[in-house]
Amino acid sequence: MRLKFKEIFIGLFIAGIGLTIYGCIEEPTIEPVKRPFSEIRVVNLSNNVDNMRVVIDNAQPVSALNSLPITGRTPYFELKSGVRNFKVYNQSNDLVFEKDITVISYDRTTIIFAGYFEMPGSEANTFTNFEVSEGEVLQSSAPAAGRMNVYIVNTAAPVDTFEADEFTIKATYTITGGSPQDTTYESTTDVNENPVALGKSYSIGNASPGDYLFHMVSNADTSNTIDTQPLSLNAGFRYYLYIHGNPNSIQFFLDEVVPQPTRSK
Repeated sequence: MRLKFKEIFIGLFIAGIGLTIYGCIEEPTIEPVKRPFSEIRVVNLSNNVDNMRVVIDNAQPVSALNSLPITGRTPYFELKSGVRNFKVYNQSNDLVFEKDITVISYDRTTIIFAGYFEMPGSEANTFTNFEVSEGEVLQSSAPAAGRMNVYIVNTAAPVDTFEADEFTIKATYTITGGSPQDTTYESTTDVNENPVALGKSYSIGNASPGDYLFHMVSNADTSNTIDTQPLSLNAGFRYYLYIHGNPNSIQFFLDEVVPQPTRSK
């Protein structure tokens, strides 16, 4: 009997030591689940909403959203992916625009507000938004070495009796340190971008840096060619040339953008 009790005691003693050792072993740390994110920036190309205030899900991720002038743009900022609620207010604090916009996971996007604002319900109100996807944040957005990228975006929304126009894009240029070149880029050569309609864009990838003159040929009146001022475009940048303003009085805004660094999940 004493022997049996001794065996039980030894067994319990060994089990106790085992539990103590097990309890001292540090359990592996479980990484929290990371939410998908995106990068966006906001550009004001409206006709008449100066110093707009933009609220995203009832917050302002960057201070620039508090007062964004016409042709103003925010820096890129991180935003939780998914459906986000955007509200736009004018200087009088009138609600100009509200919409749920889907922000794609790991995408880098420029969100443009354009058009003419009249009080909601007015047929003259053409205030709207456009989105330009710049690719995944997980991949490089930089042009090839010694080159640059150009994106021409049509944001000239209808105003009064003037309807939005479509444009064929052409360009003549002088390469830096070179001689003048003939017209080489024409959007009608790309079936998917023929011509560049409202809210659409035309891209020129890995182009030679130099002095450019862009010609916008109106689809409504092909005899009407609207030219930009000569533009000096440099290697290493992404350029956004926005067509904006009233359709009967087109304006251009050139936005020089430093390619953003590649991100990881």
